[in-house]
Amino acid sequence: IWMKYQEAIVVMMNRIVGTPQDTSWLFASSSIRTMVPFSSLKKITRMFDACHNLEVLKVSGWISASSYAFTNCNNLRVIQGNLSLDTSGGSVNLKGAFAGCAKLEEVTINNLYLDVSFADCPLLSLASLSNMVAKAINTSTITITVHPDVYTKIVDESNAEWSALLDAASQKQINFATV
Repeated sequence: IWMKYQEAIVVMMNRIVGTPQDTSWLFASSSIRTMVPFSSLKKITRMFDACHNLEVLKVSGWISASSYAFTNCNNLRVIQGNLSLDTSGGSVNLKGAFAGCAKLEEVTINNLYLDVSFADCPLLSLASLSNMVAKAINTSTITITVHPDVYTKIVDESNAEWSALLDAASQKQINFATV
């Protein structure tokens, strides 16, 4: 996906240099469709909140996503790169990080150790969920809340691939729930 000239100007005007500690609200409500690669970020609370045109986010390093990082990015389909979840600063609620992301299909989350919700993401892929489970580092039971359409696939015993995800998750103390 290519950027329009105006989108490139927005990105360049807000370009991220180095590794800032807090980029909250940096691109919130902007009209960009694709976010070009940038390096590691420590905290992106609401960084992309209400970026209704954002479709693809490419990360060349690591992003530590916090509460509401991608809220209402209703056209976001893919987050390429590595995403970890950050609860520094006292936040332990990641249930809103992907709220309103109805088109989200692919996301790579490493080091999952807290509950997270994809309740608004009916297109979330098996590959994304499998990666989350495989790379989870939780030491106690956690819950991944998914959209009812995704949950139906997970509990469908006639679908071996999705059923295997449920088995792998139970071995790592990960539960799936729906709304």
